[in-house]
Amino acid sequence: LALNPSGGRVTAPSLGTTAVTFANRPTSPPEGLMVAITDSTTNTWGATITGGGAFHVQGYWNGTAWTVSAK
Repeated sequence: LALNPSGGRVTAPSLGTTAVTFANRPTSPPEGLMVAITDSTTNTWGATITGGGAFHVQGYWNGTAWTVSAK
């Protein structure tokens, strides 16, 4: 990771996480956390994620619920 002093941005060649089932997502996440979910019941952008489905999506914690932010 590198900090760009002029723009205040952090850059990295790549970032990744280990995909998890909805049941194994972080339980006390900070708002804005993104996690790959392997068993979402929806892949509609912005929809609330629940587990037990067949969709692999990127989940976003909005402070209240996990929502689909990418598929």
